[in-house]
Amino acid sequence: MTGLGFGIGLGLVLSMLIWIGFEELRKKGPLSKEAPNILSAIAAGFSALTTLGLVFIGFQQWKVQEHTDAVQSAMSRAYLFPIAFESEGPPALAQNFLATLRFKNGGPVPAFHVQAYFDATEVIPLSKIFGDRHVLDGPAADLLRRATWTSGGLLSGPDSCAEASKSLIESVEYPLPQGMGEQQPIVTPGRKVDQAVIDGTSAIFSRGCFVYQTAGIQHHSRFEVAPL
Repeated sequence: MTGLGFGIGLGLVLSMLIWIGFEELRKKGPLSKEAPNILSAIAAGFSALTTLGLVFIGFQQWKVQEHTDAVQSAMSRAYLFPIAFESEGPPALAQNFLATLRFKNGGPVPAFHVQAYFDATEVIPLSKIFGDRHVLDGPAADLLRRATWTSGGLLSGPDSCAEASKSLIESVEYPLPQGMGEQQPIVTPGRKVDQAVIDGTSAIFSRGCFVYQTAGIQHHSRFEVAPL
């Protein structure tokens, strides 16, 4: 943008110098007939270039302002998301497995009209997710953690945000300090906790969605998580 402004300024200076030069030639006589037409054409050309340059600068300034507004809007909205899905110990064969999902509003303002949906847990073989990884070792756990904290799409069934929108319970979630969050206990029935879960070749998943409003705009936060 700075270079373009310099170019426009240089064009204006050159236009003025050309005009002065033609005026001097016109006074001396050789170009007295053609000078006005040539000068008018040059002036019109430079005027058009200047106008295009100003339009381009205006467009660039609008884009910068639009980006600035988007960043400010993103920084001033509520964000609901899970921060942990933890248990007090490993699962036991055929025993109910309790894990606690913690979530928070990480934005600077409250989230209004919050509707939440937490689906029943589902056990999925790791080979179905990663293919070449069959055991929940350290690298697989890291991949699992990164793959499931957003929308994921690993689990079957109805859309979690559509289910959340049906909830008759609405709440307000206020911003919380770092590390704190609301808690939602989720139980996996013992009939689902098989030997594959104990061996680490299958993982327990839960999914859900938060539907909420911030700054008058509705947002959806889908998630799929596994207690790691």
